[in-house]
Amino acid sequence: MCRSASAQKVYEDVILLQTAEVLRGEITENNSPGDVTILLNDSTVRVVPRAEIVKILREVKRNFDQKETRAARDEKQEGNVAFTGLLQVGFGTKVDAQEFRHLRANFIAGIRAGRAFSLGIGAGVRAFTQTYGTAVPLFMDVRISSQNPKVAPILAVGAGTIFHQDADWENNGGLFYFEGGVRLGAPPGVGFIITLGFERFTALSDLERRQGGFLGLPYFARRAEVINAFTVNLAISF
Repeated sequence: MCRSASAQKVYEDVILLQTAEVLRGEITENNSPGDVTILLNDSTVRVVPRAEIVKILREVKRNFDQKETRAARDEKQEGNVAFTGLLQVGFGTKVDAQEFRHLRANFIAGIRAGRAFSLGIGAGVRAFTQTYGTAVPLFMDVRISSQNPKVAPILAVGAGTIFHQDADWENNGGLFYFEGGVRLGAPPGVGFIITLGFERFTALSDLERRQGGFLGLPYFARRAEVINAFTVNLAISF
């Protein structure tokens, strides 16, 4: 009987006998109507007359405590679609001004497909150390990773809007970011994510009176500032 290597690790054959005995292992020979040969999990070989067999099953392989093996759980997770959450904290510094720094936090809720892809909606806060006060971003987040259940590279990209709370700035602006790093652990359990990233957002001032418009007349306009920042982030996913 031919099986893939991954299937041998995840599944096992089960023979139910008329004596109520249960044999677990891998069937190596099953030529009806002859005897059935099974390699048991303790590495012994058993030849069973077909007349003694009630049923032959194929089940997810279990440990001695009757829990599913890690290989079985991993296989199930590869195609699952489920809800996911992520809590992230970090630190950012403006690309061209080292004295301009901010603390950042995000919460993202969404769905994941296996371990490799997730799509979510996030909200957060940016607390600036120099100006602008605080800001609240709302955004979409996409994350791509490998299937490795232990340590895997991960990429994230997001875009949305940011609401500035400082009195000198209008409560809107654009937001874009991307991050790259590693994920430790995998769904459905708790995982830890460490990333380095780049974040770009804009701040628009309130209307300001300016001179030099048409025929030298005064006019009103908004002052815009683009902020490019490097970020360092630590997140927990669940």
